[in-house]
Amino acid sequence: MNDFYIDEKQTKKFYQNYNDGCNCLYCENYYKYIEEKYPYLKEYLSKFNIDILKPIEVMEYPLNEDKSQYEAFYAVCGNLSKEYKEKVKDLFIEFMNKQVLYKINNIDNYFLVRVSEIKLRKPIEDKEE
Repeated sequence: MNDFYIDEKQTKKFYQNYNDGCNCLYCENYYKYIEEKYPYLKEYLSKFNIDILKPIEVMEYPLNEDKSQYEAFYAVCGNLSKEYKEKVKDLFIEFMNKQVLYKINNIDNYFLVRVSEIKLRKPIEDKEE
């Protein structure tokens, strides 16, 4: 896949300084369980200097009384000339242009990596009675 350029140094610096994580119940649940449940995702994202615990956005969709499905968006400094999708085990990963969703301060050139089909247990406080 030669449809992107990654500024590895700038991406690493971005994640070292990024502190805008959300502390809502669903995001906290994501941070708590994502590494344990998906170690192969952590390994995959680390190839791009992405910190799995620092998504720029997390979305949660209830599946049943015990599980939720998540999508997470990560920023990568660099340029993307062509959007690209692939499947990594049971997850879908999409490389997408930044205009699609977010404006991130202090980064001029970046694109997004969207990870979907993440399934995690629901936060305890949210379980249906």
